This record gives sequence, C-alpha cells and structure tokens, in this order.
Amino acid sequence: MCFDYDEQYDVYNEKICKARKDYKCRCCGGEIKQNEFYRSEFGVVSRDVFKAKTCRRCLFDISRIVAHELDS
Repeated sequence: MCFDYDEQYDVYNEKICKARKDYKCRCCGGEIKQNEFYRSEFGVVSRDVFKAKTCRRCLFDISRIVAHELDS
C-alpha cells in the first residue's frame, strides 16, 4: 500500500477519471480496466515530477486506513 497523504507538494492536482484504455494501479499493481473509474494524480515535489493512477479498490482501502490512523 502507498501512503503519501502527509507529503508537502510544490504542485499537486488530482481528479477522478474514467479509463479510456487499460492502466496499472500504482499501489496494488492491479489492472484498471477500460471504463472503470480511477484517481489520476500529478505532482511536483522538490523538482521531481510524478504522475500516478490509483484504482477504486485501493482508494477505498487507503481512505479507511487514513481514517483509522487519524482517529488514533
């Protein structure tokens, strides 16, 4: 699982997209199939540019874990 919700970004943008083709999830490595929804991210941290796609299953798991950590 990948956690970066506490990262300090110089630039950050995320949006929910519908896949036009098959992609690979950055967290689980699973397939994001055509017509499935996923989170697309773009960011810059200390001049390092990244792009990432995260499947809905991982987004759900991450949100539950983050909520649990913030409650602790």
